[in-house]
Amino acid sequence: MQNKKKKLFLKGFKNRDASIIFFSVAASFLFVALITSAATTISTNVSTGGTLTVTGAATLNGNVTLGDAAADVVLSTGGFQASSTALVGGNATFYNTVGSKVHVVELMDRLLPTMDRELGKRLEVVLKKQGVDIRTSTKVGSVRSSGDKVEALLQDSKIESEVALICVGRRPNTSGLGLEGLGVLMEKGRIVVNEFLETNVKGIFAIGDCIGGPMLAHAASYEGMIACDNIAGTKKGVDYNLIPSCIFTEPEIAVCGLCEDEAKKAYPGSKAVKFPYMASSKAQVITRPDGFIKMVGDASGRLLGIEIMGHNACDLIGEASLAIAMKANIEDMAAAVHAHPTLSEIFGDASHLFLGKAIHTI
Repeated sequence: MQNKKKKLFLKGFKNRDASIIFFSVAASFLFVALITSAATTISTNVSTGGTLTVTGAATLNGNVTLGDAAADVVLSTGGFQASSTALVGGNATFYNTVGSKVHVVELMDRLLPTMDRELGKRLEVVLKKQGVDIRTSTKVGSVRSSGDKVEALLQDSKIESEVALICVGRRPNTSGLGLEGLGVLMEKGRIVVNEFLETNVKGIFAIGDCIGGPMLAHAASYEGMIACDNIAGTKKGVDYNLIPSCIFTEPEIAVCGLCEDEAKKAYPGSKAVKFPYMASSKAQVITRPDGFIKMVGDASGRLLGIEIMGHNACDLIGEASLAIAMKANIEDMAAAVHAHPTLSEIFGDASHLFLGKAIHTI
């Protein structure tokens, strides 16, 4: 890559669409501010005559020394074209699909360390088959320029690539909001809220990245609706088990509710079953037989969680959120009829398998 083609993407990070909404309510007004990529500072006059300024976005997590390689370092909100890419953090694979040689460096012992262990291990197998170089249990000491390449110095080796992509997560950036002057409780940069998304100061609510929960657009939207209901006088608590997490790899990964290990710790006697995509007629027809659905339920048969790894997993996971929200029993899910042939049939097949009445698998 020629120097004149290099771009400094660090500036784009501060303009990230952080999906942060800050609510303030008093007897005579309701103030709502939305932080987006279009504006990181919002100054609004409210009906009481006061002015409230809200700034901030999410900032890069982790501690990686960039050295003199800033022009070749892309944060995960940027975009680029490169023949080779070093990914710091294991949750990005798109560039391998479009032809870039990808090296993934992950500090933890597996990919997707916050999810079910099986998902991370299965993803590693799939990506290695696709030609991705994966280094787990590996720390990046620094990233620096080396001629026309970027050199990532690891704990025991180094990787050279055209671009280094930093995707190690984010943390709230709430500095400058003036919350300390209002007495709002903070913890490691995040705004502390209760189950109703209200801070310790009555009438001040917060949602999205600034409270340090799931940093997802649909999570912030969900929190926003809950907060608005509570501001209007309806006491409604937030339930993070309803929020799907989606990873747009190939194949896709989507989870909702408790994973198998979490369920077994929280609900003794719970169990999990796994139905393979290979046994799905639709998956076979569209030549996407790799993957599975894992269904987790307690001893009474109440659905606790669902994990899907396979084609269209991120579209399918909505059914899991609905079932968990309705506190559905797996017998209820088994009674539902799904059209044939569709990928959604895996919900019925997994339900029958859980109940010991499997039809399309042994």
